[in-house]
Amino acid sequence: MLGWPPPWFWNATPSELAAILFAKDAPAEHSVSRETLEHMMERDSHG
Repeated sequence: MLGWPPPWFWNATPSELAAILFAKDAPAEHSVSRETLEHMMERDSHG
């Protein structure tokens, strides 16, 4: 969705991800809910 290589995604801070995923000009079909993002971060925070 972002076109980022995996290291860019996994090294991004929560605020960087939020800035990209919740951008005002992003089409709704490509956005991720805050709940989904938090779940992803929690699930994958341990590698």
